[in-house]
Amino acid sequence: MRQVARYAMILLYFILATLLVAGCGATPMEHVDASLLGTWHGAATVRPPISFVPPSDDTPRQPEVAVSITVTIHDDARVTGAVGDAELVNCVLKYNRDELGRQLNIASDYIVIDGYLQGSIIPGDEELYKDFTIPFNVVDGHIQGSIMWLQKGKYPSPLMRVDLVKSQA
Repeated sequence: MRQVARYAMILLYFILATLLVAGCGATPMEHVDASLLGTWHGAATVRPPISFVPPSDDTPRQPEVAVSITVTIHDDARVTGAVGDAELVNCVLKYNRDELGRQLNIASDYIVIDGYLQGSIIPGDEELYKDFTIPFNVVDGHIQGSIMWLQKGKYPSPLMRVDLVKSQA
């Protein structure tokens, strides 16, 4: 009897994990909501040197550097723009969760994905190519999220928080 209960618990965990995964994940957009279209801009800070692995606690801390961010969302879900001096290349906007994910507050509503940053974010940035994502939600008319640096086989590293406002046409 104990073995049956154990298998039932394993099956229950599997079903819950499947539901959670099904509620999240980048899916293409067939139609971009008009409220997302246009150019968004803002500023963030980054602490040099820009490195995938954060410096240890005994490493001397450099002062933060302000970085301007511009993101333009096009009606075909392409995303262009810049983070500091680095250009967004081959990026697209996708949904990052469905209604179940939203109800469980897992992940973000949207994600800029599939592209890369080309160039230095700030002077002295030695990594001229960065795979990245920008998971975000729209909160009070602002795009709020983070720029996440991706490297194969490693957990994403947050580069900076973003809070972007839409340019008025």
